[in-house]
Amino acid sequence: KVDFLLNQRIDNFIDIQKDLVSNEKMKLKNKLNELALPLILDYLNTFDLQTLSIKPWTICKNLKNTEFHNDKSRNMMGHKHTIIIFLNDEYDGGGIIFKNRIGNDIVIPKTGDILIYPSNEEYEHRVLPILGGTQFLAISYF
Repeated sequence: KVDFLLNQRIDNFIDIQKDLVSNEKMKLKNKLNELALPLILDYLNTFDLQTLSIKPWTICKNLKNTEFHNDKSRNMMGHKHTIIIFLNDEYDGGGIIFKNRIGNDIVIPKTGDILIYPSNEEYEHRVLPILGGTQFLAISYF
């Protein structure tokens, strides 16, 4: 088991997927805030993580970060943690592998899974290529 995966899943995902299909990004982002933020805030409280703000969601399609990187050096935005919500799982490939983590686990999440990990050098990662279908993710930082 990876030591940074938020053990939460957004259960009520039907409306979110409708907005994803209809390309209603503002409605999608609002629903993500409504459904995911309580889980994320609970996570922050559980692990005593401090933040002044959580950045707005970016909706991504078929990420192509196939080289190992960390999000802190990649974006230089001053954030400490990355949040990824997996909006669908109707695709092949697209897992995330973290370098130098126990067992070099490949994270292959399902729809509604939330992944939170430090954006620093200890959590270098890469995205495995999408082999079929389309992967949609919502990404934010704090």
